[in-house]
Amino acid sequence: VVPEMDGQLRHRALGASVGSASIVGGVVAIVAGCLSDRSRLLSLVIGTLVLGPAQLLRAAAVLRRGPSCRSKSRIASWVRCMLVAFLSVAMTTVAVAVFLAGFDGADDDAWYFGGFLGFVALIRLWRQGVLEWTTMPREAAHRRVKSRLCGIVFEATFYSVVCVLLAAWSQGSLYIVALRARLMAGILVFFAGEAHAEALQDCTSLPTTGEMPRGFELAEALVQPLVIGQRGPGLGRWFALTMLAQAASHRQQGALCRTRAGNSKPMVGSRRGSLPPLAAEVFGLVRSSPYARLPCTSGSGFSTSMDGHQASAMSMQHGDPRGKSIGFEGLPSTSTAASGSLFSTYLASGLEVLREFTIRVQCLAAAPRLRGPDALRPVQLAELDAAVAEMLPLLRVAATGLSGWICLSRDFDEAGVVQREEALQQVIYELCGVLASLEGLRPLLICGALQPSTACAVAVQEAQGEATHSLEQLLLTFEHAGLRQISLPRRYKRFIMDLGS
Repeated sequence: VVPEMDGQLRHRALGASVGSASIVGGVVAIVAGCLSDRSRLLSLVIGTLVLGPAQLLRAAAVLRRGPSCRSKSRIASWVRCMLVAFLSVAMTTVAVAVFLAGFDGADDDAWYFGGFLGFVALIRLWRQGVLEWTTMPREAAHRRVKSRLCGIVFEATFYSVVCVLLAAWSQGSLYIVALRARLMAGILVFFAGEAHAEALQDCTSLPTTGEMPRGFELAEALVQPLVIGQRGPGLGRWFALTMLAQAASHRQQGALCRTRAGNSKPMVGSRRGSLPPLAAEVFGLVRSSPYARLPCTSGSGFSTSMDGHQASAMSMQHGDPRGKSIGFEGLPSTSTAASGSLFSTYLASGLEVLREFTIRVQCLAAAPRLRGPDALRPVQLAELDAAVAEMLPLLRVAATGLSGWICLSRDFDEAGVVQREEALQQVIYELCGVLASLEGLRPLLICGALQPSTACAVAVQEAQGEATHSLEQLLLTFEHAGLRQISLPRRYKRFIMDLGS
């Protein structure tokens, strides 16, 4: 059974693949039918219907949840991706042949040209095939396409000419058959491909129209095992963390205070004003019945690929704000999900992400100190390096989302849900832990004892900036509202004092 949030993400990818081809192809078909022989309109419509599934297969072959530095992959997954990529190129070739028939350019050599078009379109999507898990909602896809319309047309024309020349070279002839028809078909395919790439990035953005995610759907996704990597299950948890982070961002305050589109469900009243359904569920003013049926994962739900040396490095322990010792066996901590509160489930899920990033940075920092038989091989160091870079998107949305909702709770949490969970203390503690682990990594980078990859170096820099910004946001919001009651270790108090100064 596919979880609800995973299913929503797949439906969005399906709509982006088929919808972008239908819109672009439909406009071209209507224009061609009005300006020329309408008997060719059927060929253009059929080509558009074939191009949609071709783009869907293309996305299934190359779309990735995040940038990965890992070189090895499973053979079965690689074979599956190659097979799906071949099917996408084949269907693109069929669509191009049908388009050429609609543009009065059908010939026996059109299959070579269609194959080159499908391959180049696949490569172009592969370069843009990393989903962006942003903390801020993106502009609508059609606005992004419109803002760079001239550039898209130029690139589509350029790659169409390249494919025409490659097809002519492969046939061993300088004479190009139906040049105008081939250029028009190539521009149509590449333009639809650019619209497809932009629409795929909207899959991870908070919807501006339609149904907002419901509370029990988010809670069900938040207790899924933490899966990090290019592919595999567990996208629902990424999706839920991103939705909650974007809902709390300042640009979404207008959308946060509206009812769901197409739904007459009223807002929940409070002394501060009316709250939308999602905010009311986060702060415990309303509760959906499916909460009681939510599963709860145990602490062994990590999906990691660490070997013996890395596991021994991960066994380093660090204390939590309540004085307990938290080791590798105690992560992730989702025991609070059993209480049935959306915010408690969200808090446990976000804290798990922060702790996982801290441990991965600590493992990377401990690697250069290992000597003799315990020394890590270059392949193992590359795994630790990639593990930090892969965790950056989740760290960003978790830190931003938790700090945003906790700051909103000062004005809207009349039930005291955030205060009962001691969320302020726990999140400040974990953010200080992230900054402390990154501070321990800095001397190794300066002296050259550790040579990180470009992706890891960028991840370390962005993670430090995101953790610092989230911590500053909490300190400014609660400066005179209970901040002095938080007890922290001396090292973490130094971070607080440095930020305050």
